[in-house]
Amino acid sequence: MAPLAPPLRVVLTGPESTGKTWLAGRLGRELGLPVSDEAARARAAEKGAPLAAADIHAVARLQIELEDLAIAAAR
Repeated sequence: MAPLAPPLRVVLTGPESTGKTWLAGRLGRELGLPVSDEAARARAAEKGAPLAAADIHAVARLQIELEDLAIAAAR
């Protein structure tokens, strides 16, 4: 059996409301691969308020968790 290759990560960046989430979902469906959720959006919903600079570490930790889950699902 061949060794596992490192997982491919595609990161979409850009201004809000430009279709990044839609594009990520479409790519995931077309390629048959999992897509990690957007941590910033989840954190804002959890807070029930806009994000502030103090949220950066919580968002980063959550994004890493979500990406790790997507990578595990891909394998």
